[in-house]
Amino acid sequence: MAGTRPPRTLTIVAALGPLLIAAACGNQAQPAQEMIGDLESIMAATSADAVKYVPERYADIEAQVSDLESAYARKDYRSVMARAPAALAAVQALAADAAAKKAETLQARRREWSQLAEVLPERVIGISRRIEMLEHRGAGKGTPAVDTLAARKDLNAVTSLWSKAQAAFAAGNLDEALQAARQVAAELDPLVVSIGCLQPACPR
Repeated sequence: MAGTRPPRTLTIVAALGPLLIAAACGNQAQPAQEMIGDLESIMAATSADAVKYVPERYADIEAQVSDLESAYARKDYRSVMARAPAALAAVQALAADAAAKKAETLQARRREWSQLAEVLPERVIGISRRIEMLEHRGAGKGTPAVDTLAARKDLNAVTSLWSKAQAAFAAGNLDEALQAARQVAAELDPLVVSIGCLQPACPR
């Protein structure tokens, strides 16, 4: 009938509706905040390794976390609570995968360093002996002319670089040590050719 008032119960529910919704949101705000905090904490701890060793995975998961942060900023706590567990699992998996890839990469680099550390000193000694032989004998019969002064200067520069590589390794800077060692190997090759010795380890 026109003018009939709605039942008192419905009126109370309608009046309390916004309060109930606000209370529900308030109940989810704290756990949502904690979930976001956990995500951000793990991402911060693993970001450097993840960017370096699994960059494609990091970009995808970073986008997921950013989306959840935006939802939290909008106070869409229900969405945060619904999606955060899966995101948290993904972030934890990212951290584990980055750590595993880092360990694998470091192992390969240490193996490469060990190989270079075994071979390069022998090559340097062999080249030095070859230059000494040429210096004492000169361009004798059957021996092509060699600029021994230039060769000795180049060898000294390479030896200095190798010393830097060893110092970097001793200081725990494996990347720097490897970079220098690779440069040593690259610079030894033309030096070997220039003194007429095509073997990795020159004869006396």
